[in-house]
Amino acid sequence: MLAEFIQIPKEGETIGPYLLRKHLSSSILGSFFSATHKGIHETVLIHIIPEALLRADSRFHARYKEVVARQKRLSDPAVLAAQEVNRIAGNLVVQYPGGNFRSMNDVVLKRRDPMSAETVQIILHSIGKGLEDAAKIEQMHLFLTPDFLFMNEDGEVRIAGVGLFQCISYTAFERFVSGAVIPIQVDKSKTFEAIEILSPEIRNFKKRDQRSDFYAIGMCAYFMLTGSKPVSRWKLPSKVRKDIDSGWDLFISHCLEPKPSDRFPHYRSFVRDLARIEDLAGDPVSKGEKKRVMRTLDRIPVPQGLERALGMRALFLVRLLMLSFAGILAVGTAALLKHIIDSDFDAPDEVPSIRRVYAPEAANLIFEVSPPNAMVNISGTEKGRFIVHGEDLMLFGRSGNYSVQVSAPKRKPQTLDIELIASEPVRSEFSLSYDFGSVRIEAAIGTDVYVENAPDLSLFLGTITSEEGLEISDRLLKGEHTLIGRHSAYLPFRNPPVELDAETSTITFQQVPRPTELIVISDPDGASVYVGDTMVGLTPLRVEGLEIGVPIDVRVEKEGYRVIDEVIELSKGESRALNAGALVQKIGDLVYTLEFPMENPPPLDEFFLTINDEFYRLTDFFESRFPEGKYTVFLSHPDFFTFEETVDVIDGETTTLTIAPRPRPMRLIPIIEGGFQARFKLAGEEVALTEKGALLVPSFQRVRVSATIRNHHDVSQWFEGRANEVREWRVPLKLLPGPEEGENYSPPYFNVPLVWVKPQPFKMGSPLREARRLPNEDDLTSVTLDYGYWIGATEVTQEVYEHIMGTNPSTFGGDQYPVDSVSWIDATEFCRRLTEFEQQSGRLPEGYVYRLPTEAEWEYAARANTSTPFSFGSSADPSMGNFQGSYSASGEILGKSTEDRYGTLRVGSFQPNSFGLYDVHGNVAEWIIDRFWDRHPGGTVRNPYNAERGRGHPIRGGSWEDSADRVRTAAREGAPERTSRNSIGFRLVIGPEL
Repeated sequence: MLAEFIQIPKEGETIGPYLLRKHLSSSILGSFFSATHKGIHETVLIHIIPEALLRADSRFHARYKEVVARQKRLSDPAVLAAQEVNRIAGNLVVQYPGGNFRSMNDVVLKRRDPMSAETVQIILHSIGKGLEDAAKIEQMHLFLTPDFLFMNEDGEVRIAGVGLFQCISYTAFERFVSGAVIPIQVDKSKTFEAIEILSPEIRNFKKRDQRSDFYAIGMCAYFMLTGSKPVSRWKLPSKVRKDIDSGWDLFISHCLEPKPSDRFPHYRSFVRDLARIEDLAGDPVSKGEKKRVMRTLDRIPVPQGLERALGMRALFLVRLLMLSFAGILAVGTAALLKHIIDSDFDAPDEVPSIRRVYAPEAANLIFEVSPPNAMVNISGTEKGRFIVHGEDLMLFGRSGNYSVQVSAPKRKPQTLDIELIASEPVRSEFSLSYDFGSVRIEAAIGTDVYVENAPDLSLFLGTITSEEGLEISDRLLKGEHTLIGRHSAYLPFRNPPVELDAETSTITFQQVPRPTELIVISDPDGASVYVGDTMVGLTPLRVEGLEIGVPIDVRVEKEGYRVIDEVIELSKGESRALNAGALVQKIGDLVYTLEFPMENPPPLDEFFLTINDEFYRLTDFFESRFPEGKYTVFLSHPDFFTFEETVDVIDGETTTLTIAPRPRPMRLIPIIEGGFQARFKLAGEEVALTEKGALLVPSFQRVRVSATIRNHHDVSQWFEGRANEVREWRVPLKLLPGPEEGENYSPPYFNVPLVWVKPQPFKMGSPLREARRLPNEDDLTSVTLDYGYWIGATEVTQEVYEHIMGTNPSTFGGDQYPVDSVSWIDATEFCRRLTEFEQQSGRLPEGYVYRLPTEAEWEYAARANTSTPFSFGSSADPSMGNFQGSYSASGEILGKSTEDRYGTLRVGSFQPNSFGLYDVHGNVAEWIIDRFWDRHPGGTVRNPYNAERGRGHPIRGGSWEDSADRVRTAAREGAPERTSRNSIGFRLVIGPEL
């Protein structure tokens, strides 16, 4: 098996439904990309896990899918929960929620300066809380390199890959890491290799838990603070950057303790100490920290001679004194001295573990191992198991005998027995050679031998040059291989897979001679030749290797030509020529018919016909036969829109195309005196003017053109013109008429029907005999009005009020209900605006305006030449109007309406009076323009109008909430001008300006 490269996809490539937009990071466990999911058109984050890992651990995919299923229970946003896990093109693709992410590697390395301590503190807090949330569902990270940390646009950290490393078996990971190669160049001082991020207990295949994540977090924290990784004899962060508090030294050291028991016990303590970084350096040394201080002292180098000469207790004292002279832990030294002298050291295991050190002067066993990522297994006086990752393995062990075994996948293991004397350091070099198998291949001289690496991919091994064959002993690793032989005189031979080991095995290729040949030619050249369903080449072609003595189907095809199909049978040694001759072109007929919309079309020689960029005149000879294919037909003429259609010409068939040129329109330019704006319609459909102010009118047909101009009658006219003709239209103007005496009137644009009233002398008020009358209906007054006027057939509706005032204060109903809740001021403002509009249009008679009626005008129109309590008689009930209860001539009041009405009704819901006025009894009470005086003037008056005496203004006619006696024609009450109730509205008049 050959060494395996992990291929990193490129930006712009597509993998399954994902378009890779931006490469974010790569590690031994795969690559992260920002990608577009083409199915849902959303940006997502995807992790492409290499196929090599899946081959190394066949159960990994199933285990990881179970882990991902539980991530739906994650609640902390810092941890990205995987959404989908799918096998695509051999790789495993994990989809996470999208965003504009940058990897932490990229964030740190592209900064001019390292991150601030405050920023790192915030990031670590998010990581700690996020992994604490993951721990609730029994998931850890264990491989937390900066390549798995991302920062979004808001500077918030996001963690990917939680639970991933948990699903990889130790042996599979060792096999995968040893054989995998990532083809990228990186700065090893600034990026983490696969093993460096792993805590010591994971590297040595011991029990792992959440404390293993603290080791990785410590590595990342150091990287973010300093811009480099903590390898070998790393400096304390406060020594790398003077602006960092020494509390970070203790915090990171606490994370990077070799033993899990000496690290943070849980996330709560991690987050707690993180929040008080600046206080850590001043904390007194506790008993629980004693062992960590001892290990710190143990790392301080002393001369090798002194180290060998002194006992363990003396060495601790020497290191402690050296540390105190340097000024570090001065107070702690005195406090701990007595504890150290009196303490027992950790009791050794039954077979103690050999200790890994990071300084050459502290080591008495140094191994230089190749290849990287080899496994070193030590047994004997002490034991240990280590993965070497590109640097010397430095150990310190007790004197005694050791057996050292070094192994790596695809390499021959080496074993070395060592006698170690503490005063005599031992340095050994292990270089593991590839473990090749051996094979000898027998075949015809001149056979090229290949090994198949993958489908359609083979590696050349050599050529057989003698009858002894070809022996291969240093090219193929032990294992199963498929060998292939190729020779010009024989058919290719593919040997079944064979297992190779150290002993040389012999393989004989059973090669079959090639049969005789077939030569295929055609006119023109370049036709495809098929043998059966397999395309074997283009003419002219020599075909070898065909079977002998069996029928063979040979087919010659070329686009645009008819197929040649023959069955041949070759004899041994025969060389036959198959001459397809002149290939017959596929041809069909294309014919067309012309349809013009006018009786006398332009001369045909003025038209140009284009078929696939070939020009024709319609008077030219038209060749109707065309090769099979698609054809786009254009017909052009200055007076017609260009005709375009694509048709298929089929071999042996006639295609008929109907060409119906559409004439260009006539340009009609409206001219309107006075600069009025108009809206135009063609055949009833509204159209707009062109930029040059023309109407595009269909030509060669009669078209009705109409114009609508505000305050004028609509105008229409028939036109018929030629294509591209330009014609002017002087639009006649005729103003809409205003009200005329003796005629009812409705102003344009507003739904306000008005009734013409020509008054006769009448009695205003109520006679003494009228039941339920009130004193304010006295004195009975004889009134004469010298002028005619128009009064609203209905109360003003909400639709009209909102049209003019832009607001609708009403409580009830809709557009055709009376407006309610308006004050006298609101009503008079409405009249003023309507008057202004109609005066500008010139429609009001001289001296007339829109206004509220006078009491005399209102009562005359409401009575409609009657003298009874109501315009419809002497009694009333709810069938006659929108009011409460009933009224009889005797004055009897019968409670509320049996219909139990509440609120207004649509205007005109009941029969009108004889003048044509609706709702003068009930619905809404109506404002009057006069001032309110508690009695009528009495006597005989002419054109009465009270503009001075009294307070407020009258309201007449009663409303929906009034009893029947209060909606009598003579009933009246007064209200202040700002009064606004949902029972009050108004009715318009056009009358003399007061």
